[in-house]
Amino acid sequence: MEHVIAGKTPWASDGGSRHGEYDAYYDLAAAIVHQAVKDYTRLIRKQWNPKLSVLQKRNLVLEKIKLEDFFHSDWYEFLTDIDPDRLMAQCRILAKEQEKKAIASKNKRIIKKMLKEQEKQKAGEENE
Repeated sequence: MEHVIAGKTPWASDGGSRHGEYDAYYDLAAAIVHQAVKDYTRLIRKQWNPKLSVLQKRNLVLEKIKLEDFFHSDWYEFLTDIDPDRLMAQCRILAKEQEKKAIASKNKRIIKKMLKEQEKQKAGEENE
C-alpha cells in the first residue's frame, strides 16, 4: 500500500511536487493517511473474527464508520488527492489477501502438528 499514498500537497507551489522545505509536511500527511489505511484494513480483518461478541462487533463497526468519515472528510482531501472510495476498496482487497495468508499459515502449523503427533504414534506402536 506504500505506493498508493501519493498525491499533490496543497502547500506545494508547483501543484504537487515535493520541495525541501515542505518534505516534513508531505511526510506527515502521508503518515496520517498511511496509518488510517492500516487501521481500516485491521478493522476489516477483525470484523471477520467469529469469536467476537455482539458488543465488540458493534464497536468495530463504529470505528470503521469513523474511518470512512475521515476518508470522505475535508481534512483527508487536504492531506491527499487520492480517491477515498478507491483507497478503501484497495484496503478491502489487502485485508482479504492478509486474511488468506494468515489462514494458510495457521493451516500449515496445524498440519505440521498433526504430522508430528502421527509420527510419535507410529514410533510408539513400533516400540511395543
